[in-house]
Amino acid sequence: MKFEKYINNHLPEHIKPYENYENDLEWFLGFAEGDGHWSATLPKNAIYHRHSFIITQKDPQVLFAVKSILGFGTIKPVIVRGELSHYRYVISDKINIERIIHICNGNLVLNKVNTRFKLFVETFNERPKTSIIEYIQPDKNEKFVTLQNGWFSGFIDAEACFNVEKNRDNRPRFVVGQSHEKYIINQLKEILSPNGGSVHLRSGANDHYVLQVSALETLEILAIYLEDYPLKSEKSIGYKRWLKVIYRTLENKPRQSIRSLIRLERLIKNIK
Repeated sequence: MKFEKYINNHLPEHIKPYENYENDLEWFLGFAEGDGHWSATLPKNAIYHRHSFIITQKDPQVLFAVKSILGFGTIKPVIVRGELSHYRYVISDKINIERIIHICNGNLVLNKVNTRFKLFVETFNERPKTSIIEYIQPDKNEKFVTLQNGWFSGFIDAEACFNVEKNRDNRPRFVVGQSHEKYIINQLKEILSPNGGSVHLRSGANDHYVLQVSALETLEILAIYLEDYPLKSEKSIGYKRWLKVIYRTLENKPRQSIRSLIRLERLIKNIK
């Protein structure tokens, strides 16, 4: 188990693991890889680095979801020029920084995130600790990206969008992109459907690759996955509307399988 050691030895006392708790930790990892920031700064005249883990969002709902899953951290509104600008989820105390390291260590996927995390852990290891961290060089965990865990759902909440191509008969479309990580975009294409999408370089970008999926059969695979591993941000609202567009599109295509219609009808009815 990826989280067995954390759950047995480092889980906050007030958090009781529930049936899908590991799914939620997996979702958190995907979301954190997309929107999280590991910071290790050395203040002037300081001996040790100051560490913090931060997620910044306009939507506080998803930050409260993160705090509920982990059981620690602080959510702060950020005021700019007298007006509410956004919210931050912040972990900065030593005990909980150590906890977030145990959750993430060996479970991160993106190369650039692993590079930042490595520095984060190495500098944290220089500080007096609450307990001994058995630090292992984090490798990119490509096997973690499947349709059998919650990582992709969290990554979708952070980095993807659901839309409709107005100039193509209102065709529903799923889009997810990432800079400097083409391999992960190709892998996402493979787990959804090898022939069910296209990967291309974002217009005007040097190294930002995008996966675009509009084949209904592949979008159905994605919809079934998100029933088992639901989104947790306000993006779920747009997703529910988008799902209904897929259903209407299938209704207007008599060649589509009855099974697909039944599955998607059940998904829509189960939306709360």
